[in-house]
Amino acid sequence: MKQGQWYRRISLRSQLLAAAALGILTVFAIPGYMSVSTARRVSNIVFTERLRQARAASNSIDALITHTKYQLSSVAVTEGFLDKEKLKDRLASLSNLVHTMGTYDSLWLVDREGKLLWASSPGQELLLDRVTQRPFFTQALTGEVTTVGQIDIEEFSHPPVAVVVAPVINRENEVYAALVGSLHLSHMGINLASLPKGERGFISTLIDRRGIVLATSEGIDSAFPYSDPHLELLRGFIEQRQPGVALHQEQAGGHVVVYAPLTAMEGGVVTEERQDMALGIVSSLRNTYIFMGVVVLLLTSLGAWLLVQHITRPLEVLGAAATGIAAGNLEEPIRTARQDEIGQLARSFETMRRKLRASQEERERWERDLEDRVRQRTEEVQRLLGHVISAQEEERKRLARELHDEMAQTLATLLLGISSLQGALPPEQTRQREMLGRFLAQGEQALRDIRRMILDLRPSYLDDMGLVAALRSYANDRLGPAGARVSFEARGEERRLSSAVETAIYRIMQEAVTNVAKHSRATGARILLDFSPRLFVGEVEDDGVGFDPEAKYSSDGGSVGLQGMKERAALVGARLLVKSMPGQGSVVRVEMPLAEDGDRG
Repeated sequence: MKQGQWYRRISLRSQLLAAAALGILTVFAIPGYMSVSTARRVSNIVFTERLRQARAASNSIDALITHTKYQLSSVAVTEGFLDKEKLKDRLASLSNLVHTMGTYDSLWLVDREGKLLWASSPGQELLLDRVTQRPFFTQALTGEVTTVGQIDIEEFSHPPVAVVVAPVINRENEVYAALVGSLHLSHMGINLASLPKGERGFISTLIDRRGIVLATSEGIDSAFPYSDPHLELLRGFIEQRQPGVALHQEQAGGHVVVYAPLTAMEGGVVTEERQDMALGIVSSLRNTYIFMGVVVLLLTSLGAWLLVQHITRPLEVLGAAATGIAAGNLEEPIRTARQDEIGQLARSFETMRRKLRASQEERERWERDLEDRVRQRTEEVQRLLGHVISAQEEERKRLARELHDEMAQTLATLLLGISSLQGALPPEQTRQREMLGRFLAQGEQALRDIRRMILDLRPSYLDDMGLVAALRSYANDRLGPAGARVSFEARGEERRLSSAVETAIYRIMQEAVTNVAKHSRATGARILLDFSPRLFVGEVEDDGVGFDPEAKYSSDGGSVGLQGMKERAALVGARLLVKSMPGQGSVVRVEMPLAEDGDRG
């Protein structure tokens, strides 16, 4: 089968099911695509809304940090800080200033070298030491600008969200000190106020530039400080200071994670919401589509399968019936109750079956008549052939007797007369004596030829001594002068067969020996006669040039001898086998079934 025609091997049932499946999938593909597209749009809307909430929280924190930065900058440039000598008088009012601003957890006044001049709360020296080592502290003093920064909070259980540094400048516009304020959620006014509440699986977190949690809507516990669990997922957004949305998948369930960066300082707001809550509408839409799709798919598939069965089942029955008709089974009728095209096809098949059956019965009747006639003619031919062979054998016997009784006797008498005449001639008549000697030798050779012809026509050994002695004598007489060594073997107890059987077997073996002597150019021949209780086997094998049995058996130029051997074997119910190939010798084998007690002639 050519490539590209593989589909022709697919059954009709499979083709119909494939077409139905393709149609069903096509019908479901359009609403499926619309459902997926709608779910994607709804998801994008949800993500946009969650990002808006996170950015609103980050904007609120940015606004508050900007406000506190403005507060501290305003205090640093008040009249009391312009005169360095009156600084001690100003320090007395700084404690009230802290409570007045209400946004700073701690407030310090330090000189340019970072030495503490005043503190609103004692015991914060470690935190202040970390602040003075940060670049944003130096930037505030050298750049004469108020800066906002963060510090490493690993050593603090209650870390500040941010630190504001405002330079203090005297009347000569020299920076001689700095006001440093730390911002905590509890004093910034952003503790759960500017972050969404932790409801319905919604958590908001404030992180620094390294992802360390500074505040959370669930409150600070003893585990602070720690890194945000979504740090690796959000690292790219944090480093690029860009907002973004990501999905965090866990065994317990997924989460929608949103990051909104801060502009007032490094870090940002992270919101986390359970995926099933954030995308509940999407999940519900998807589940509804899947459920309805599976139900409708099962129903339509069942309907398509039943329809295909309804179409293909009668066709399969018709196919099986057609196969049976092709195999010759014309007895089973084809029944159908359908009135459609398939029913018409079935009725046409039934009409064809009936006609074929009638034709077959007619043909079988003619075949039986023909077989009877052929059998009768064959029996007549065999009977006539038997009569011909019997007549031939009788004629052979008559000729043999006539040759023996008349010609052989006459020739023998003539030879005796010639011999007597030769002896009566005087010795001096040498020429006449030699001429009579030549005549005498020729006559003796003619007498031997006549006797050989008599043996060929009907050997006396066959009637007097049986098959073994006759074949042995004939083989020695024919194969010896032809230069072939003869190996003669008789197995089993020799049994006399009926005259017709012995004559037929003898003639077959005689013809085989004659062919070896005349045509095979063999150097050796083996003759076997095997008498078993139920089978006689005669075999002649030679190592000669061999021949093609098919060509010898053919009607055009075929061997008359082989044809005669085959006919004789068929007349007595024997089996003739001839095996030969050019250059590999030949074997002629005749097998004759025998009765258990033998056929004695």
